[in-house]
Amino acid sequence: KKLLIILLAFIVITFNVKIVPAKALEVNSSGNLEASSNSEDEDIPLIKLSFSTSTNDDFSKIIGGSLSESDIHLNIPNIVSNKPVGAIGDNAFINNRNIISARIPNTVKYIGAGAFLSCENLEKVNMPESLETIGQSAFQATNISKVTFPETLVSIGCVAFGETPIESITIPASTTDIDGAAFAGSNLKEIKVAEGNEKYISENQMILTKDKSTIVCCAPTVTEPIFDSKCTVIGNNSFALSKIFTLNIPNRIKEIGISAFQGCESLSSVVLPKDLTEIKEQTFSGCDNLTSIVIPDTVKSIADDAFKYSDKVTIIASDESYAHKYANEK
Repeated sequence: KKLLIILLAFIVITFNVKIVPAKALEVNSSGNLEASSNSEDEDIPLIKLSFSTSTNDDFSKIIGGSLSESDIHLNIPNIVSNKPVGAIGDNAFINNRNIISARIPNTVKYIGAGAFLSCENLEKVNMPESLETIGQSAFQATNISKVTFPETLVSIGCVAFGETPIESITIPASTTDIDGAAFAGSNLKEIKVAEGNEKYISENQMILTKDKSTIVCCAPTVTEPIFDSKCTVIGNNSFALSKIFTLNIPNRIKEIGISAFQGCESLSSVVLPKDLTEIKEQTFSGCDNLTSIVIPDTVKSIADDAFKYSDKVTIIASDESYAHKYANEK
């Protein structure tokens, strides 16, 4: 989900910025960013940051930036063009391999898709106190190992923290929208959900809907998932890039979502539940070592790309079944 921004101006500004806390930065009468008089860090050297910003009536949005090789600590100002910085735009600092830490001001409510994607040396970043949305791939393929989410956070996008060394997270009570692949390919082992959350709970290294009917997200380090007795739905992307070896999915499962097991490279065999009716898009795509899958007669629809890039798989099904016909046509 993207923040709706009505662009009324497009401004490119180059600032000389002191590396000081964001609260000590303000815009002077000439429209240039400078350290305010309450800063005590007078001996901190100046660095040059080039920010592009788009502004609407209420806030500024950082949509780009360039840093030199020596600029390893990114400190984003809280005011640009006399307006608070409310958003970090899509791909704003993508592929910047110099940054090792980023300070984001508490005025920011939205961090866009790919904002810090592939900043492979980025180890430390704060989540602003007013943050509501973390976009798709926002911190994917960074070196962030620890993150604390604010109580304002509503949404975490697809692979927002994918392929990171994060091992533990706590989902705030405010969060109501988590993509199943939000942490895909990470080192996540421990998942907690705040007690006051009205939509999600945590159990068996998974995030489930409150009624336990749907698996939303599973820690990708899980090798043998435990399915709650109330669970009937495996959500979209929920086990993507996980380390599962084998799957014998309980018969109480009635639905498996799109890309649910995509990229599970260790997965070797699957037995699907007896009442399943559909295998959706890319459900088992990219499962390089999947060699066998048992598909029941109840399945009447299999997406063309359900097993894309899973070239070793053998479909086991009865002779008159839809799955048998599908296998022969492939």
